[in-house]
Amino acid sequence: MSAPYQTFIQIIIISLASAQLSACSATNGDDGTDETEIVDVIDTSFEDLLTVATAAGSDAIEIYHEGFTPEGALPTTGSAIYNGYVNSWHNERDDDGVLTHVTDTIGEVSLSASFADNDISGRIYNLSSAETGKIGGELTGTGDISQVFGGNIFDMDMSGTLVIDGARGDYTGEMDGTFYGEDGDLVMINVEGELDFDDDEVEDFDLVGFAVAE
Repeated sequence: MSAPYQTFIQIIIISLASAQLSACSATNGDDGTDETEIVDVIDTSFEDLLTVATAAGSDAIEIYHEGFTPEGALPTTGSAIYNGYVNSWHNERDDDGVLTHVTDTIGEVSLSASFADNDISGRIYNLSSAETGKIGGELTGTGDISQVFGGNIFDMDMSGTLVIDGARGDYTGEMDGTFYGEDGDLVMINVEGELDFDDDEVEDFDLVGFAVAE
């Protein structure tokens, strides 16, 4: 999809990073909740990753409010490293009927952009599942940066192997994203693809996320 039209996805991930992740961090004993109860239902590495993502989400919000990076505003020389987080989630209603975001999978993302060549490469790693814990392996890809009407986008082909709860799956998919901020210091990310497991089972594996320039 054309990245400037991902507004709905972008708002969701920004709110997820700031509100959902902060809420998860806050319940870690800060509001009187028994921390042991949280550890019982969420793998420790998963919880730790959610907590670390909170500050990054707060930084992303500030840049997000600057809007799309204007055409011609990205540098034409040099390079930049972007680091951030990706996740998948679903909606649930609690006992009071309130709709809340529930994170299923979270991981880290690192992007390297070469503005002189309009090239970009990416890596998704350190993935963790709320249900099964640590996910082995990583996803990598390369692609191009381009200008479109009203903004700047990138897209890349992604591949790799992930091990989820002992099952090995080969991944093929795509990552696309939009640059935000006056100088392109934020990218909003959308990843769509499939995992082909050794038993021939194929599952969708999609993520959304953000990364901030270092």
